[in-house]
Amino acid sequence: MTDLRWQLLQGATIMTKATWEKIPADLRPELLRISQEAGTRLQKEIRASETKDVEAMKKRGLAVVPVSAAQKAQWQKLTESMYPQIRGKVVPAEAFDEAMRHRDEYRKQRGAAAGK
Repeated sequence: MTDLRWQLLQGATIMTKATWEKIPADLRPELLRISQEAGTRLQKEIRASETKDVEAMKKRGLAVVPVSAAQKAQWQKLTESMYPQIRGKVVPAEAFDEAMRHRDEYRKQRGAAAGK
């Protein structure tokens, strides 16, 4: 395993607008709040367990291979070169573009370290 922190995969719950609108309007804000809290809690749990989980795997023989800055840059370049195959084909173009806007906004707000 490499020590490259890769956070490409995300999860989501998606429903059609018609299904969302079947939920009583007065319940929707609370449903959104609860969903966001659950997502935040899960994200924190996953991040908190990462180091512990890797250490447990190391004790069982996992070898963690360091990745240099140059190698990380190669991975990033390769990943970004796949965006045209993903955008509009795997992920709807509008959703892909929105995700990229959110990523860029997050990185801008938190500085260069957020992009690493």
